[in-house]
Amino acid sequence: MMPRNQRLSDEELRKLIEIYKQTKNSVEARTRIHCVILWGKGYEWETIKDVLMISDGMIQEVIEKYKIFGADVLIENHYEGHNNKMTKEEEKAVIAFVRTHFVSNTRVVINWIKGHFGKVYTEQGMQEFLNTHGFVYKKPKGVPGKHPSVEVQKVIINELTARIEECSGDEEKQIFFVDGSGFDHNVKIGYGWIEKGKEQFIKTNTDREKINVNGAYNPVNQKVICIEHEERVFQ
Repeated sequence: MMPRNQRLSDEELRKLIEIYKQTKNSVEARTRIHCVILWGKGYEWETIKDVLMISDGMIQEVIEKYKIFGADVLIENHYEGHNNKMTKEEEKAVIAFVRTHFVSNTRVVINWIKGHFGKVYTEQGMQEFLNTHGFVYKKPKGVPGKHPSVEVQKVIINELTARIEECSGDEEKQIFFVDGSGFDHNVKIGYGWIEKGKEQFIKTNTDREKINVNGAYNPVNQKVICIEHEERVFQ
């Protein structure tokens, strides 16, 4: 996606690019500089997140500090926090903690490190630590709470494969996969930035009707059957 409006002047971007080229010993510093360059060229936050694989919080912090302190702040090293750097064993323990727990923000890890090792990290420092050790900030994927074991799934796959092959050689036999779904005529309200102490309202529909869709798919001839009907949600 091409950027829309350039936020920094050509001269400011030229200086940042030059600093980026000269900064070769710190991946974290290069990431911060690259972040500001992309932002300065007019790229949206979603694009910057996808390109650099960093969080909204890190983008905001880097940009705000750049606005206040200039380019010099981008090459400073805040990685170690306020106390001594963690040992290799402590780092391994932190990595194991993040791998085995869902960490929604860096404060969770910062508090865990402080409680276990008595060492304090800034949010930016912890973001850089996690990025350096292969972690990215992204939405987790939902999976069924109760699902069949791998062995049971293999049995089902073999049975379905045999049925499909059987129907493929007999025109009088057909196999369909059937499922249904409901679609509400309403707005799904999510999270957004709202002024502190204020409320923001989004209009919703008062009608509780929805569309129910039942579909059937034939894997042999790729035929699809779809039936739609409307009814009250409480019926």
